[in-house]
Amino acid sequence: MTQHEHGQGEGLPARREAREEKDRIKAAFGARLRVLLDLSGLSAREFAHRYPAYKDPTIRKYTLGTNLPSWDFLHDLLTEVSRRTDDPAAAQRRTELFTAYRETLVRIGATTRGSDQNSLLLSLLDGEEALRRIVEELAEVRAREAQLRLDLGEETRRTWPSPTPDSQDRRHRIEEESRQLAQRRDALVERRSALATELDRCREQLRAFEGGADPHRQIALPPVPSYPPGATNTTDTASRRIGSLLWPVERWLWCCWSAAA
Repeated sequence: MTQHEHGQGEGLPARREAREEKDRIKAAFGARLRVLLDLSGLSAREFAHRYPAYKDPTIRKYTLGTNLPSWDFLHDLLTEVSRRTDDPAAAQRRTELFTAYRETLVRIGATTRGSDQNSLLLSLLDGEEALRRIVEELAEVRAREAQLRLDLGEETRRTWPSPTPDSQDRRHRIEEESRQLAQRRDALVERRSALATELDRCREQLRAFEGGADPHRQIALPPVPSYPPGATNTTDTASRRIGSLLWPVERWLWCCWSAAA
């Protein structure tokens, strides 16, 4: 046996051990998913019937740890658990699940710079977190804009018809802050739209893997667009996800506006 062949032979046990360790890590996360699926009161078939985006065999692979699920599946699974159980620790459960999910992906070699299946899952997870932060920041900006409009109206009513120099100065400060907030809001909307489109492209590539492609095959990631796409380019998945993020935000804004009024 040549030295090269001998070196290859010595590496086989190490590679096999590394592969078995990754399988154990994924199986442990799959066991966590089985517990949650039981808490939801649904079988894999019933869950697939309620959420046609997932197939029964695919869900079984998730719960066995053969494959890891996407962010969307975890979100939908937790939604079903919350419907079935009145769990005061639901927020903590969600945090723990996604923390364990990210740790699992990293431990089996996923990286946001990669383009294999697990790396795409990690990119989707981190992208959804970035989208959540953008939506929250956008809500804060819009709430402040609403308050400034009320302040400006109040200042106008209070000093009409003879505004004082101090009043004019206050109006100028309000208008300047409003202008800056409008620019910030527009930038956030553009970032949100671009990120939502990228997340949908990531989902499309993940669906190709779910369709039977080799999970370790490298694929070319689409380039990040140089300009934010328009609303007409946003797919249904992105619109649904942003809508689910915005609903509590819009409700909060309505409460703020009502209280101020």
